[in-house]
Amino acid sequence: MESSAPTEPRPPAPPAPPADHVVQREELRTLRRWLIVAGVWAIAATAVAVIAFIEARDAKDAQSSAANTTRADIKRIQEQLRDDVDELRTDVELLPSQSDFEQLQSRTRKAQRDAGDAADDASNARTNANQAKRDVTDLEERVTTLETSADTNTTSGDSN
Repeated sequence: MESSAPTEPRPPAPPAPPADHVVQREELRTLRRWLIVAGVWAIAATAVAVIAFIEARDAKDAQSSAANTTRADIKRIQEQLRDDVDELRTDVELLPSQSDFEQLQSRTRKAQRDAGDAADDASNARTNANQAKRDVTDLEERVTTLETSADTNTTSGDSN
């Protein structure tokens, strides 16, 4: 801004640089601008790389954590299965052996035969008891008949 008041005279302007010198100055300005742009891009690329590295590390940590959790789950399930298998093994060992089963089956068959024989014997005993009742009844009737006939003969012999 120039004022209208008189001022001291200015010193003469420096002599104009040669034409190739101005071009070099413009080139330096352009070069400086491009260096600044390249620096900004380098800083931005570095920032993106750092962010990507951090995210990759976090993802790896999360994956590692998930893998550790999965391993722990697998280990827990394996231990549970091992316990279940041991329990089943114990249960199977407590089950009767084939020979025990065959002995039990043999005793069961014998008990069934004995029960059948006992049923037959009971039926025969019932039949025999019924026959004995009939025989006793017949004998009682004969005794009564004989007593009656003996009484009749005794009474008729007394009268003679």
